[in-house]
Amino acid sequence: MVDIYHQIGVNTDTHQVYNAITTLDGLSGWWTSTAGSTEINGKLYFHFNEVKIEMTILELVPDKKVVWQCTEKEGEWKDTIITYDLAKTDEQVFINFSHTKWLQQTSFCSHCNTKQPADSKTCIGCGECFESG
Repeated sequence: MVDIYHQIGVNTDTHQVYNAITTLDGLSGWWTSTAGSTEINGKLYFHFNEVKIEMTILELVPDKKVVWQCTEKEGEWKDTIITYDLAKTDEQVFINFSHTKWLQQTSFCSHCNTKQPADSKTCIGCGECFESG
């Protein structure tokens, strides 16, 4: 199995980051068009042009942790797990991001390894969603 891990530091509070990864408006604002339910066991639907990815929310710990499982019937994300662990220090909030349980290393896995944190860094790290309020 192949796993992706990244840590992104942002100058904001954990509540703002948590809202950005647990609300439909938050996710649609920094990642891609998102629909569905934001409760535990709820289904989230992420739209990437013609592709729609379904995730089930496995865990929500307010201001600390979010875990999704891809529940697609096929495709490279099938059964993968996406986790956001949030850690606050005196200086920053660290977003410890992982996308685990890929079946194999592929060019799409490599694309996601650079694209996912770049999307997060573009919005979160540069403060477009958080630091400007």
